[in-house]
Amino acid sequence: MLLSRYQRAAMNSAAVNQAYMMRTGLTYSGQRLWTVEEIKTLKRLYPDYKALVLALPERTRSAIEAKAWRCRIARPLRVWSEAEFAIMKPLYIRGEPMPMILTRLPNKTARQVWAKAWNRNIQRPRRPPQSTGLATVDAIRRR
Repeated sequence: MLLSRYQRAAMNSAAVNQAYMMRTGLTYSGQRLWTVEEIKTLKRLYPDYKALVLALPERTRSAIEAKAWRCRIARPLRVWSEAEFAIMKPLYIRGEPMPMILTRLPNKTARQVWAKAWNRNIQRPRRPPQSTGLATVDAIRRR
């Protein structure tokens, strides 16, 4: 495969950037690169951010959080796609039972479904009231 002059230049510049960072230990913006020891500390103390901030004094909390996401130590966000929402919405509006909705959305929890419906202002139909055995009371309650 032949590369264009611009593609070769881009590949060469990436190699130059990596060589600069390995030589100096800094990015072009002057930030220190993460060391292997820092990453081990991050993996060891992960959920406790107070301990991490104390153990990594030259890193800010937001830098620690970002590195945890990039290293996949922290749980990834469970983002809803429009296709998943399109599956959930008619089932939720019809009042289908939650286990049936969850079988159609394998990576979601009931709490996530309820939260998504609440955020999109979708409501389930009201359940019919329980029968009391008195016809007039039941008629009033149904109304």
